[in-house]
Amino acid sequence: MGKCHPKKTVFLDQFYHSANISKTIKQEAYDEFDRMKEIVETALHEGILKELPLEFHLIMIECIMNGLMSLAKSGKTELSNDQLIATGLDMLLKN
Repeated sequence: MGKCHPKKTVFLDQFYHSANISKTIKQEAYDEFDRMKEIVETALHEGILKELPLEFHLIMIECIMNGLMSLAKSGKTELSNDQLIATGLDMLLKN
């Protein structure tokens, strides 16, 4: 994530180390990230995703999702939201 969004990385670091955020909330946030990792690991194991390192997929999924959302919001594409999503999935899925 840091490579795509350095400000988000700083925010998450501050969030995680803040004394003002309860341990329960911190654990919930961690669990969300951990769940995404489990989904990607399962998809790799089942041969759904291309055989690349886990870290690559986690970074690429975030970058692709953020890019697709930015493109959809910008109105600078003739592609529908469904077409944008399909294009993003094609970038990661095995053919």
